[in-house]
Amino acid sequence: MPRPALLLALALVGLAAAGCGHPIDDGTWRLTQVAPVGVDTCGLLPSDGSLGQGRMHVFGNDLRFSVEMPAVQPVVSMLGRFKHPIDGQADAFTLAGTLGADGTLAGTAGGDGAQVSVGGVSCVVTFGQTEIVATVESFHRFSCSYSAHLELAPTNEKACPTTCDFTVGCSGDWQSR
Repeated sequence: MPRPALLLALALVGLAAAGCGHPIDDGTWRLTQVAPVGVDTCGLLPSDGSLGQGRMHVFGNDLRFSVEMPAVQPVVSMLGRFKHPIDGQADAFTLAGTLGADGTLAGTAGGDGAQVSVGGVSCVVTFGQTEIVATVESFHRFSCSYSAHLELAPTNEKACPTTCDFTVGCSGDWQSR
C-alpha cells in the first residue's frame, strides 16, 4: 500500500510538469493590431494590421516566443515569465528581447546582423529592445501591448534615421501546434 507522503510527492511532480496551470498553448501564434497605433516613428507597422507570427513555448512559469517582427530581420527571440496573479486576476505575462548588430537576440547565436526596412531602405540595427505585455484570455488568445525601440547605424546618405520606435495594442491568436 502506497504511503501518503509518496502519493503527495508524485502529485506535486505531476503539477509541476503540467506547466504550472497557465492557460495558454504552445504552438504558432499570430499577432494582430487591435488598437490605433500609439507610436510608429519610422512607419514600420504594416497597414493591414498584421504584426507577424511566431512560435510560443511554455516551460512552467517561463515562456519563449520567436516572432517575425514588422520590417525586421532576423526573427526576434523573446523570453519572459508569467506574473503571479492576485485573486481574481487573469493570467498575464511579459516577454522581452534584445537585438544587437551581430544578430544576437536574448543570448541566442548571431547571424549576419539585424536589418530593418525604413521607407524601402535597409538599415542596420545596432541595438534594439522589444516587449510584449499580455493578458491571457483563453488557451488560444491573449490581448497585449507590443513595443520596440531600435537604434540604427548612421549612413553616409542619411537615409536611415538614428532611432525607430513603435507601440501598438495587439492580440495574439493561436494557429496550430
